[in-house]
Amino acid sequence: MNKIENALYYTKNYDRRQIKTKKAIISAFITLLQEKNISKITITELAHLAEIDRKTFYLHYSSVEELYNDLGSMLVGLIKEVFIDYSKSEKAPYYLFAGINDIVNEKIDLFKSIARNNDFSDFMMNIKDILSNELITLYGRPNTPASERFKLTAEFVASGTVAMYLRWLRGEADISMDELAMLAAEMITNGAAGLVDMI
Repeated sequence: MNKIENALYYTKNYDRRQIKTKKAIISAFITLLQEKNISKITITELAHLAEIDRKTFYLHYSSVEELYNDLGSMLVGLIKEVFIDYSKSEKAPYYLFAGINDIVNEKIDLFKSIARNNDFSDFMMNIKDILSNELITLYGRPNTPASERFKLTAEFVASGTVAMYLRWLRGEADISMDELAMLAAEMITNGAAGLVDMI
């Protein structure tokens, strides 16, 4: 079982029937996201594609927006865990992005849909904010407030890293996922060198 499935279905006390239904709903949602924006997805078509009735959908979610928020919050939480685990290690930045790549690979179709769908802009902003805050924590001086220049540079590096991943997920960059992780790590390392100079 992968981290995404564990977070979606097994962190709560769902029985097998509930897990099966949630899997069907989320699978249908991912399929529909590949075709249209969230605002165009209806509960009726979600239920039809998931082979459940509308009442069953409402046992799990009150709306498509709640489903979207649940999925987005869970993904942000998993990616934040990768950053937290990385900040506790002494590994090179490449391992941070290798960890993110592992999460992305678990549901690549979902992440590609997210990258193409403007409705997920708040999700991407959350990821960018996590990365920016982690850069400030990792490269800042303990017990010293970060300068505005330092914060802005961290924001710039984080935004560029997220933009690289978005381009790759949209199929606009012809490199492997491992090369993407190396490039993102290089950007963090070089950007971090600039951050350290600004303290």
